Formats: sequence, structure tokens, C-alpha cells
Amino acid sequence: MKFRSMFRFALVGTLLFLFTACTPGSDELQIDTSKLSSEALKGKKIFDDKNCKKCHTLGKSMMTVVKQGKEVIIPDLTNPFIATDSSYVEVHLKYVEETDMPQIRLYSDEIHQVSRFIAELHAATHGQKYSENADATCPVCRAPVNSELAKADGLWFTYFGETYYFECEACKELFSKQPEVFR
Repeated sequence: MKFRSMFRFALVGTLLFLFTACTPGSDELQIDTSKLSSEALKGKKIFDDKNCKKCHTLGKSMMTVVKQGKEVIIPDLTNPFIATDSSYVEVHLKYVEETDMPQIRLYSDEIHQVSRFIAELHAATHGQKYSENADATCPVCRAPVNSELAKADGLWFTYFGETYYFECEACKELFSKQPEVFR
């Protein structure tokens, strides 16, 4: 009898974990859809319809879940490392059966639209602080930037005599690792 109780407890605990492991919290960033292109808006609809938010976070840290005994890291999609690599996102979605993601089938145009949505997410969720009176564009996420405010906050970088301004520390960090990629 004691074994059965322990088994039930373990089973219930495992099921609760599985049902809640990919449930995002309520502290996610809000997406300013007015900053999204028409292609990205179509991608957002697909993202919502396919319930991708069940696992992928928007504006929170990466999540780790255990799937079939293996630890899987699920990235936050507003991270500029993800947003700036549209080809990676498209290949990942095209060959989803080779990934740890649920086997969601998408047509080529849908893959492109979801990729555009992810590419534009970072700017649509982070680009508010420096956008008023913008006179520059973040070279990483393409968010509008007020260079004077960004410079005052240390969000600038000079490379080969040209100064670049960023809307967040993550974009500056990514740029500083390989500025030639964003020129």
C-alpha cells in the first residue's frame, strides 16, 4: 500500500510538472503591434494560433524543461541573439522534426512570417525608452534610438571611427562581439 501511495504521489507530481513546465508567467513584455510589419503580424497570428507561447517566453529568461529524460533549453524569443538570425529560425522551423520542438507543420510562407515576427520582436518589446526624437537606428534590432539618451546611458560603441547607438545593453553586447556583422 505504501508503494502505491508513493507511486501516485510521483505520478501526480510528474504530471503537474509536465502540464506547467512550459506555462509562461504573467510578467512577459507586451508587444507593441504597431511596430510590427504586416508579415510579422501574420507571423504573430500563427505564433498565437499554434500556441507557441506555451513554451517560448517573450521578455523573460530562457527556460529549461526535461523532455524524454533530456534537458532542453527554450530561448526567450525577444533575445537579440535569436532575433537577428532569421535564417536559423527558418531552418529550425522547416526541419522541426529534427528539433526538440513539438512537430508543428508550417508552409514555407508561414515559416517566413513567423521568422519575421521573431526578428521584429526585440524592437517591438524593448524599443520604447529611446524612440522619442530618434535620430539613429539600433544596428542590431533596428529599433529607433535617440543617440543623446543612449550615449548618456552608455549604450554606444565606436567602430572604425563610426559611432553606433543601441536601445538596450543586450544589443550593445551582441554588437561588440562582432561589429562587422552589423555594419
